[in-house]
Amino acid sequence: NNGESSDTPDGSAAPESRHRSVALYEALGAVAGAAAGLEGVDALYAATCDALRNLAGFDAVSIRRADDDGQWLVPVAWHGWGQGALTRYELPGPGDAVSMADDALVGPLVHPTARSFLERRSIYTADYQAEPSLRQYWERARAHGVHALVATPLWRGDEVVGTLTVGSA
Repeated sequence: NNGESSDTPDGSAAPESRHRSVALYEALGAVAGAAAGLEGVDALYAATCDALRNLAGFDAVSIRRADDDGQWLVPVAWHGWGQGALTRYELPGPGDAVSMADDALVGPLVHPTARSFLERRSIYTADYQAEPSLRQYWERARAHGVHALVATPLWRGDEVVGTLTVGSA
């Protein structure tokens, strides 16, 4: 299958998966094409969210980055989420818990977005609304039609500077 990943045992991609893969490829191509004309990283982040939502058809996309003091992971671009649904996460010191901006305890490394940033790896949740550790986010996820979620770190050199989170029905 020419080195492409597939979703079925016989090596062929399921039609929905193949369509989503093509849409994702086209969306990333659009972002790359637009990047040359963009001024600043925030414009690139916004273009990325727009392309993943509008061209690839993902239900919700957000990008967060560490603030200048490195104390908070804050939303800087999004599409498909209402701004009120976006949480900023306090970045803990060693052994500290992650907390929401309103100081309600979230618990250590609970949300996939915070975990992705802190653990420096992609986090995938296949059934977001059935994951007991994410119960406090279920209502928000239902409101935006999110069932599956992936969060991946954004790197600058060897440093994680933010996260890209994509939600899908």
